[in-house]
This record gives sequence, C-alpha cells and structure tokens, in this order.
Amino acid sequence: YLPDVTYKLLGSWIVKGFLCQALLGYFFYKSWWTLVWLFPITIGLVFVQWKAWKKQVLLDLEQAFKDWLFYLKGGLSAGQSMERAIIKNKDSFLGSIRINHPFRRGVEQIYRGLELHIPLEECIRKMSVETGVEAMEDFVIVFQIAKKQGGRMTSILEKTIQQIYDKIDLRQEIYAMIAAKKMEQRIMCIMPFGILFFVGMASGGYFQALYHNLPGSGIVTRCVVVYLFGVWWGERLTEVWI
Repeated sequence: YLPDVTYKLLGSWIVKGFLCQALLGYFFYKSWWTLVWLFPITIGLVFVQWKAWKKQVLLDLEQAFKDWLFYLKGGLSAGQSMERAIIKNKDSFLGSIRINHPFRRGVEQIYRGLELHIPLEECIRKMSVETGVEAMEDFVIVFQIAKKQGGRMTSILEKTIQQIYDKIDLRQEIYAMIAAKKMEQRIMCIMPFGILFFVGMASGGYFQALYHNLPGSGIVTRCVVVYLFGVWWGERLTEVWI
C-alpha cells in the first residue's frame, strides 16, 4: 500500500542529506575530505526521511480508514448490515478519495472480495496486515467478536467506530499541539551553525586552532557526536507514540 519511492523523491532526500553533511564538514572541519568520511550521515538522513515519509503515508491511510468508517456508521445507523452498508456507499466513498490515494487500492480489494463472497473480516484483515495500521487490526478483532454476539452487533460496531474516531482525533490533536515545539526544536538544531557563522565573520581566526590538526579534530569530532545525539534526542522527545 505504500506508493513507490520515485527517483525525484529519492533525489530530494539525497540532496538534503548531502547539504547537511556539507554544512557539518564546512563549519566543523573546513576540509573537503569530510565529503568522504561523513558520507554515512547522508545515508542516515536519507533513511530518516524515508521513515518520516512512510509514517506520513500510514497516517493518511488511517485518516482515510476513519472517513470510510463514517460511511459505514451511517449505514449501520440506518439499520443496514455491514456488508450492505459497505456496498451501498461504494460510489460515494470512492468519489470522495483521490485516485492515487494508497487507501483506495485496499478498499477496492474489499469491494471485489465482497463481490466474490469472501467474508468481510478476511478482506479487512488482509488489508490491516499489509498496511500495518493499528486501527484496522482493532476493528477486525471487534468485528469478529460482534458477529458472535448476534443481535448486539450493530451497537458494538457503532461504539467501536466511535472509539476509533476518538483515538485518531486525539492523535491529530497531539500532533497539532507539538507542531510548534517541533519547529522550535529544529530551529535550535540550526542555531549552532548560525553562531559559528557569526563568530567566523566577526573574528576569522577564533576557531582556526581547531582545524587541520589532530587535537583540534578530536575536540571537534566529539562536538559533532554530541550535536548529532542532541538532534536525535530532540526528535525522540517530540515524537508521538500513541
């Protein structure tokens, strides 16, 4: 369900990683050799950007699943069965989601599965396994339990859908709350380069003793390690874990 990583997208990740590596090499070492031995930083930043992109795709899948449940809840409230609610609202939902959305392929497979008389829970379970979206897995488990409850199935599913709504909304609210903190954290990550640039312009020889010699390179390398650890730790602190 993850869209393919295009060459353009991969190229942008490499360029961003290379620019970060070049900044570290210029401000901390003043040497072109850093383009060689600091290259693992570029690879690491490409991996980080890929993970962030993958997470955003999964969030989009989760949001689309929430929108899909909205149509199902309307059908259940009208007294329709789960399968009937899905099929009846097929055109309405497909008309509300863009053609290249990653969730569209999965929901189309569910529609085809129902046409082939494959149990609904099997169709949704297959999509939940392939996507890894936790809300889908929770829904499948509750749906199986609700089928065994018989007459209480509609009320159980409506409560489950509402709980999924609340969980996704809570996550979105938390993302909105920490958005400003994430921006502050990233500005603080850039500040050391601004300070180095300012001091270098105001007093060109102030850091000269740290460049092109073994003791200075050792001190600077420790500073780079501490800086990278601080960046990593700051990202961890502003991460959403629910």
